[in-house]
Amino acid sequence: MKPETARLEYDLVAAKEALSFRESRRVEKIIRLPNGFCFPVCPRCQVSLEREYSRFCDRCGQRLSWIGFGKAKVIDIKATEQSASFR
Repeated sequence: MKPETARLEYDLVAAKEALSFRESRRVEKIIRLPNGFCFPVCPRCQVSLEREYSRFCDRCGQRLSWIGFGKAKVIDIKATEQSASFR
């Protein structure tokens, strides 16, 4: 494969990845902390969202869809897992 062709393929993959942030992805996970607080999880970066029903993830910029959010999977986080994630 010629270097120009390889570079073009790389650029096309990078462009597709960049545009994928604009496509809505469904929020399908919720984490529940030991204190009972629940936070939705971004489908791209897997980080908890600070607010429900925002249009975009405040960390990675992924456009979010809240269709079917009522059926989202709830993941319980134990106290030891919570403290380990803040290290």
